[in-house]
Amino acid sequence: MTMKISLLIGAAFLVTTVAQAQTNTSVVSQTGNMQSATAVQAGSYNESTIRQFTGASTTVNVGNVASTSQTGSGSSLTNLAAIDQFNGAFNNRATVKQTLSGTLGPNIAVVVQSENASLNMASITQEKSGNTGNITQTVISANNEATIMQLGTTGTATVNQATQSTNNQATLTQVATSNGGFGTIDQATQSYFNRAMLEQAGTTDAALISQSIESAGNDAMIKQGAGGTNNAAAITQTNAYNGSLAGATYGSANSATITQNQTSNGMGNLAVIQQGTFDPSPAGPVVSTGNKAGVAQENDMNSTDLLQVGTGNTAGIIQNGHSTLKGVGMNPTAGQFGNTNTLTVTQTGSMANPNIGNVTQIGTGNVSTIMQVVPTP
Repeated sequence: MTMKISLLIGAAFLVTTVAQAQTNTSVVSQTGNMQSATAVQAGSYNESTIRQFTGASTTVNVGNVASTSQTGSGSSLTNLAAIDQFNGAFNNRATVKQTLSGTLGPNIAVVVQSENASLNMASITQEKSGNTGNITQTVISANNEATIMQLGTTGTATVNQATQSTNNQATLTQVATSNGGFGTIDQATQSYFNRAMLEQAGTTDAALISQSIESAGNDAMIKQGAGGTNNAAAITQTNAYNGSLAGATYGSANSATITQNQTSNGMGNLAVIQQGTFDPSPAGPVVSTGNKAGVAQENDMNSTDLLQVGTGNTAGIIQNGHSTLKGVGMNPTAGQFGNTNTLTVTQTGSMANPNIGNVTQIGTGNVSTIMQVVPTP
């Protein structure tokens, strides 16, 4: 009950309260034009809160739609949904659908679309128990879309698109029968034209995509599949712009892709890609645009960390077990700090014969190719 979300349930705005059968509760507050709200709850101990209003008297709030459908049955809180659409929230839509089976705790879904949030869309779908989904699209967040689907148990998902976030898209999917999952997509600050997809299937997976600071036109995709366990993946793309304070121009799209365990199970894979945010003082932040990186890992004991700073760098990395290419955290190498550098690595190791690759390329137009394969016995 601590998650009743103080930001959505602030007493003064409750206009209509309907107590439904079997101790379900629906709270609806609407002020403004062309608004509609639908709450369908079956079972017992579901709670739904929908608020749509104008905020300041000079702020428009036109054409909002909110829908909640919850199915749960129990002796305590099963599903909790809260939708907040207000201020200049023009043509927003939000849909929450939750079902529950099992005893791992309630499903909780929160959607906030506010400030000058025009033409936003949000959808959260959660099944079974113990899932938490949070979508926040606020400030000047125009034309955003966010979709969270969790069809497992105890998944946690967060999508945050905020500040000047224009034309962002985010899709987060966690599907498993037993999921200790964690997924976060954060596209914030001057985040123009971002796209992010995060998909996980398995147990104890974790994935993070962060595209922030003047991050224009970025792409990111993480996919961890084939029932992979103990996978972790992180993509961070920052500083994709001309860093001058006056008349900043936005660079071309960065792209990062991580895929782990496409066809088979695996354990202990880790892949981290970071493109940007490198400060060789006294020069200040380096512009990071147009970089590409891909990682495909399968089987056990793979690790990739990589940092690309500059413009037009390309990396492709394939590791199929017991291989390491390092960088970023606690560094020992990997890298590409200049422009138009190319790195291609293929490693296939075994427990008896692990592979390690360390790479640093500074300058322009460097090419490095590493291939390490354990012979077939």
